[in-house]
Amino acid sequence: MKLLSNRTQRCAFTIVICLVFCFLCLFACVQEIERYYNSEESLIATSYSPEKTYLLTAYRVDTNATVDFSVKVYAAKNWERKLIYNAYHESEVRIEWIEEDVVSINGRILDLSRNQTYDWRLDRD
Repeated sequence: MKLLSNRTQRCAFTIVICLVFCFLCLFACVQEIERYYNSEESLIATSYSPEKTYLLTAYRVDTNATVDFSVKVYAAKNWERKLIYNAYHESEVRIEWIEEDVVSINGRILDLSRNQTYDWRLDRD
């Protein structure tokens, strides 16, 4: 039986290490996707605008992992639902209507007629 050359052995070892690394990366990605889709949203509040043009529904999001709670608020108008508020490290929500199209959610003012939203991932303050 002829032994493989040193170069062939190193090449095979490198390929095996790369395959193991790729498998671990794929596994981590699948876990992250699964965690995202298996998060639990619990309804914590609903609020109509003064003239009932908008319906806001607020949810506490628990990912059942080592991360903190978050709050998501969706606005529904004419059968369309849109995420308008996404805040991390919050577990409660306070919704106050200022005008028909302007709402304060936990102190952040959003003008829904101008499609304003808040997302903690995009907040640069």
